[in-house]
Amino acid sequence: MQGRLLGSRCPICDEVCFPPRMRCSVHHVETELAELTGFARLLSWTTGPVKLPQANETALLTFGLVQLDGAINSTLVRIDGDETQLVTGALLRLQRLDEKADLSHPIQALVFERP
Repeated sequence: MQGRLLGSRCPICDEVCFPPRMRCSVHHVETELAELTGFARLLSWTTGPVKLPQANETALLTFGLVQLDGAINSTLVRIDGDETQLVTGALLRLQRLDEKADLSHPIQALVFERP
């Protein structure tokens, strides 16, 4: 599954959520995995000093609330790049990370950028 952005799809209502859920919150049935495109629309964002887990230094990072293409809900992600170039509704894409990257948590792979 590495290198793919996966959500969960309800087999009854066909709605997709990200991050994946084991059960549909409406129908309470098991969901199946659904691959997402890796593109998202920016809803809002903020930039500030953050120290990520297991990082030695505090860095100025941008986080945004995005609507992933194909998912019904929004999710919080990190955004790489110049935050002064961001606008509401901007198209973002998931960055491809080095497969050998040493990530202390999978959420650290969820970094978006402007295409």
